[in-house]
Amino acid sequence: VIGEFMYTNKQETETKMTKLIDSGKDHIAEFEGVMKDSQHIALVDQLKINTDLLFETNYQIIAEKNSGGNIAVLTKKASNFNLSVVSTLEKIESLLKEDTKMIQSDIKDYLKSVYIFIIAVNIASFVVSLIVATMISRKISNPIKKVTAGLEKIAEGQLNVQPITVTNKDEVGDMAK
Repeated sequence: VIGEFMYTNKQETETKMTKLIDSGKDHIAEFEGVMKDSQHIALVDQLKINTDLLFETNYQIIAEKNSGGNIAVLTKKASNFNLSVVSTLEKIESLLKEDTKMIQSDIKDYLKSVYIFIIAVNIASFVVSLIVATMISRKISNPIKKVTAGLEKIAEGQLNVQPITVTNKDEVGDMAK
């Protein structure tokens, strides 16, 4: 936009540059809301200073161009501020990438612990199910074994068999009576 402005005198180019400057200020405000630790905050502060200087220089270029003055020195100055802004943004990007890697690592660690918890719960559920199934099968099979043993004694001719005590109120209980 600066190059376009240098060779034209269009009001729309000035408007475009002003919109870009305002957009840059909005993005810096967004950065401020996201950055929390001192290193990030220092970089955002540096970015604010450099962009403010860049924006101020751009406004000076607009004023100088409109008055017909020489903008070469101001353009060089703006170029240097622009390089500083780009350098600071690259540092911020690098820090954000590091933060992203740390967050990804934390998420992986959390997922591992969740998987271990799920496996532990499944194993515990299996053990409890096994215990309950064993108890139920014994509740069913023990009375049947008692009745079977008593009937075998009767079948062998021992008619003085002790009464079988089964408290079930089902078919097995009826057979024991």
